[in-house]
Amino acid sequence: MRKQMSIHAQAPGSGRNNLVGRRHTPRRLLTTAASGITALACGTLMLAAPAQASTTQTLCGAGGGYVNEAIWQTSTTWGRAGERVCWEYSSTQVRAFAQLRIDWPSDCTLTLGYGAGEVGCPTREFTKLGRLTFYTIQIPLRWSDVDGVIRGGTCTWTNQTAFSVNSATWTCDGPWMNIQKGGRYYSGVAGAGADVKNDGDGLKFLTPTGRYLNFT
Repeated sequence: MRKQMSIHAQAPGSGRNNLVGRRHTPRRLLTTAASGITALACGTLMLAAPAQASTTQTLCGAGGGYVNEAIWQTSTTWGRAGERVCWEYSSTQVRAFAQLRIDWPSDCTLTLGYGAGEVGCPTREFTKLGRLTFYTIQIPLRWSDVDGVIRGGTCTWTNQTAFSVNSATWTCDGPWMNIQKGGRYYSGVAGAGADVKNDGDGLKFLTPTGRYLNFT
């Protein structure tokens, strides 16, 4: 499910939202290389557009994995939060999107960031129930077109619940942008965040992160 441009509360569960945003000064711009299709140069992904205009493909940083993971918990429940930035593209257009995932791996580790390594999750978490209820979930998406100006907006969900039966993912989409040969596009998130019910912490955020994509 993808949440649409106007930000309204959705039924509990994973969601997706589509934004048209404002200009923003970048908080943190990371250009670590991701899996390439044609070549890698200067830490930026070089990508040849697909031949079929009628289909889209998806490319995410860090080989598709989630980063900046953290344990979110109450006294009786827990979940592992992670985020990633991606692009969806056709032969003529591209858009940035960011995702927040909550999961409960049996061999739990935390990926601290792109290339920053992993640490084990606290063992006490496995004595708690795999469930989290959220007052609010926010994904502050950032993106840039070929003009290099960072724009953004925030997707918001309310009254969400995630269970350990399956992982839950929320997705925030940017607007479609026309692809220009040699164009450089940015996809970032200023820290996906949530207010977990009954954890006493209020709204908390993961670490901001982002990637650049070049079309050849």
